[in-house]
Amino acid sequence: LGALFVVFAFVGAEVITFGMKQGFRRQRPFFEDPLATASSFSFPSGHSLVSLAVYGSIAIVIARHTRNRRVAAAVVLVAALWILAIGFSRLYLGVHFLTDVVAGYAAGAAWLALVYLTLEARSRYTSRYRASTNEYRPKAKSPAAARPSRNGPYDA
Repeated sequence: LGALFVVFAFVGAEVITFGMKQGFRRQRPFFEDPLATASSFSFPSGHSLVSLAVYGSIAIVIARHTRNRRVAAAVVLVAALWILAIGFSRLYLGVHFLTDVVAGYAAGAAWLALVYLTLEARSRYTSRYRASTNEYRPKAKSPAAARPSRNGPYDA
């Protein structure tokens, strides 16, 4: 589930961001003396959407491979705080409305959930298929083959 999950989360989030920005074409907030400027459309916040998808996927991968629940919870908490800080920075800089950031989080969470559930279902299906075809089961020796030979390794 590792690297493939993060790559799908990133690429899909970028595609969704571009498509939604082109679809809605919402202008950015205007301030007389802005802290930052941006040239693309405002809705949804691409930083919010992509950060939730990418950092969320990385946190899920690390948490799933960690045996200690406290470490896993700490990883998820740090990722959540980082994602929230990115969204807040977009508001603080004045390049997004609150609804842009919230919509970015919503779309990012939906995309992350879809990718996770799809890859998890595929993994479970593949595991069940392999188990049903005996692909990974060791072949049982027949009773005749299990008996020691009288002639040792030279038995024909």
